[in-house]
Amino acid sequence: MLMLHHRLKQVERLTIPHPAPGRDPYPRGSWTARVHATGLAHLGDVTHRHYDAPLIAAFVERWHPETNSFHMPFGEMTIMLYDVLYILGLPIEDRIVTTGRDPSPSDVAKVLAETFSFGTAMVLNELEKFGGLFKTINIDEARREQNLSQRQLARGFILQLLGATLFVDKSKDKLDPIYILLLQDLSHVKAYAWGATTLAYLYRQLGVASRRGCKQMAGCLTLLQV
Repeated sequence: MLMLHHRLKQVERLTIPHPAPGRDPYPRGSWTARVHATGLAHLGDVTHRHYDAPLIAAFVERWHPETNSFHMPFGEMTIMLYDVLYILGLPIEDRIVTTGRDPSPSDVAKVLAETFSFGTAMVLNELEKFGGLFKTINIDEARREQNLSQRQLARGFILQLLGATLFVDKSKDKLDPIYILLLQDLSHVKAYAWGATTLAYLYRQLGVASRRGCKQMAGCLTLLQV
């Protein structure tokens, strides 16, 4: 049986309630307003809440990494960029989601420490211990207990949202903190082609899951379920 990795419990916590009609939706300058301005706030709403494991397993069995397509009895089919656009409502053009270079663990640790008021040594130790991943509970605690600014709260929320919806890995309780480097200026976040990156990440996860002996599947499973 194929094990599906998802973060549905975390997604529930990362879904921003819709304001009542006629009310000022989100106070100007608040972390919720900043998150909405990035165009990513809806990800909790569009993430599927139930996954059909046999259905997704059938797709994985028919995936051919050489062509990035499913080989079905009636021919080939695949998930296209416009599918991502319509299903997830994410941009598929504009700026490439990249840091421009390969950052070192110390680069990532420094930004994480500054964002969440952590000690740099603690963050670096976590990254080294978990192969570059970072425990989501650390961010939860920082957002709840540290005296963070609205901008810092927004960055933490978005980082967790990306790890729980678009770039889900197999660690269950950790995320890749590399995206924090792209969240330093929140005004730029909306311009990134998150949809294209999400699809590329899912293609890679399908390629891994389709290998003989692999029993796990991660990535944005909503694109396989809908």
